[in-house]
Amino acid sequence: MQSHNMVIGAINNYNYSITNPGYSKKDVNSAATTAPINTPSAPAASQPQSPSISKDLAFSGLFGSPSIKDPEQKKKYQEVTSAADPETKKHLKNLLKTGRLLNKDSNDGSTTLDNLHLIATTPRHGGLDNRVILRETVKELENPFIITQKFGDIPQEINNQIVNYEKQLKENNIAPEGTTLNPKEYDVEYSSTCPAASMQFNIADKKPAEYARIAASLTSPDPKFTKRVNFKNIAPSMVESLELLKDFKAQIRKPADSWEHIDVIVKPDQNAMIRAQIQNSHQDPGERSSVSSLMQSAFMNLGSQDAYNSLTDKRYGKFSTNNEGLTEFEKNFLESIMDDEPKISIVYQNIDDDQKLQGYNFDHKATEQHLLESLKSGSNVIIGIIEFDENKQVIGGHEITVIGSKKDMKGNVSFICNDTDDNYSGPIMIRSEDLIPKIHHAGIPAKLVELPKEKEVGYQILDDYSNFKKTEKAA
Repeated sequence: MQSHNMVIGAINNYNYSITNPGYSKKDVNSAATTAPINTPSAPAASQPQSPSISKDLAFSGLFGSPSIKDPEQKKKYQEVTSAADPETKKHLKNLLKTGRLLNKDSNDGSTTLDNLHLIATTPRHGGLDNRVILRETVKELENPFIITQKFGDIPQEINNQIVNYEKQLKENNIAPEGTTLNPKEYDVEYSSTCPAASMQFNIADKKPAEYARIAASLTSPDPKFTKRVNFKNIAPSMVESLELLKDFKAQIRKPADSWEHIDVIVKPDQNAMIRAQIQNSHQDPGERSSVSSLMQSAFMNLGSQDAYNSLTDKRYGKFSTNNEGLTEFEKNFLESIMDDEPKISIVYQNIDDDQKLQGYNFDHKATEQHLLESLKSGSNVIIGIIEFDENKQVIGGHEITVIGSKKDMKGNVSFICNDTDDNYSGPIMIRSEDLIPKIHHAGIPAKLVELPKEKEVGYQILDDYSNFKKTEKAA
């Protein structure tokens, strides 16, 4: 019997940058300016200073202890600083002052310092330098806003080596899907990793120890990390969770010390290390770091059913026929695993099969309240935004992260956001009236939302998944 694959959310993969955003970005220092924000390539003196953001908006772990009292941690700090260059030493001091260095909100209870110590003192994967990886990780922890999805270029002399390597993979029948021997397809101008980069920022912002743990693991000789997740945070029952993990081709193992949890083993794709090794020695200003190359690959690979290719920035897998980015269903799965918290990917816009906006599933105030309640609970919100032309036809989509909010004297709300594709290493502020109409979906903590029972709202993607399973079983 012929198999029929149902595609979930294939009409809307949220992946690429929008050339001319319809909303106005505002540097959070000045609510009056709507001019383009200075880019990182501008002289440092001309850039606006990062705003003072209270700890309930971002950078959890601020205002911790300024000194290290534990002898073992003090010894590790000395060894890390001795391996660091002058710039990294300065950043380490800042991490210590803000409490982020001794943060222990990681999956295994290790501190940020524990994992930076691993990076500094234990072997890294071939082609990766300890000092470079340490510098990158520390910089991204001190200022997560520098995390970008912009791919680096591949030097001409390396292209031939890559082609020969890919040719060998093909000859040995172990090449990943989408393998090509055309170097022009390695030239990624507009990255589709915004969901993964947003997830990366979210972890660096909220859980510095976890970020350092993942960075240490992915740059090790065995590049992968293990994420322990509670079954109920993936799906309502253990059976449903295991079925979902199977459909996403996730590598898992059952821990011996807990029946409530599952260990998910997350790996970058087969070509990710090539990108990381190039960035290790050829990173230009504004490009991804080696750490970002591996972390974004690992997240894309987990979300796209182990079917991502870092060389071409293309994804495959059965939940989408669009080979760029992730669908909201896949992004929601990624978030639930990485945050170890049940998330609901609420669909706010009603877009028909012809890619035209028909209306909204929630009014402006309800959508605004979802964001505000999520922020109040301590959760950043990764949102998918959609741009339309004058005929309400979809022209592009993108993922950004909402990290805070502000009210003016008239009570008007603006949201503080991070965009990993705006060439700006700081937060931006977008008025609620400009942002809300653009939101297609958002990952909202399940505990905060009681969804309407209408099929097209919120759970439509889960209905689609259920139908996919029925079709698959029938086939």
